[in-house]
Amino acid sequence: IWFIILDKPKWKENFSSLPTVLGLLLGFTGVVLLFGEQIMTPGDEEGKTQRIIAMAVLTVGTIGWTIGSLASKYNKSPKSSTQNNKKVEPLNVIVKTAWQMITAGFAFSITAVATGQYSTFDFNSVLPRDWAAMTYLILMGSILAFSSYIWLLQVRPATEVSTYAYVNPIVALLLVHFFTDHGVTGLQIIGLVIVLF
Repeated sequence: IWFIILDKPKWKENFSSLPTVLGLLLGFTGVVLLFGEQIMTPGDEEGKTQRIIAMAVLTVGTIGWTIGSLASKYNKSPKSSTQNNKKVEPLNVIVKTAWQMITAGFAFSITAVATGQYSTFDFNSVLPRDWAAMTYLILMGSILAFSSYIWLLQVRPATEVSTYAYVNPIVALLLVHFFTDHGVTGLQIIGLVIVLF
């Protein structure tokens, strides 16, 4: 939804396309059904407030992600330029990805120091399967998937590339179902079907 709203150069094309608008509305409805119960579930007010704050933070995060993605797409450096009599080549996809990863790693490290997470970390408690999982996430989730995303953003419309975001909640729901004791509700399954449609 944020890609449609914030991608100003494509407003005319996006808002005049019935399939785009219908797909946006259906996808958003499906996501609301997937996660709406978490807010509407009766329970203690403090827990409900925390869930609403968490959803708000996630929403702000998705807006930030969209702004960054659009900036990456539209702020292209020239094919090559000359500065001080030296030829300067544009940043390629790997370099763009690396800068974003380094920036995120730096921000997470500052947060970890500020919250005291490093002081309580026990290196010996990390199991081999944990290292394997982290290696998988680094190689597949970060290097391969994120580089692919940045590359696709350069060659395809942002609204088309952003459709991956509808897949994430589906994967999350399936992982929750198969690897935790959390029950998947009928409303969530309806939301999942709407998102897939």
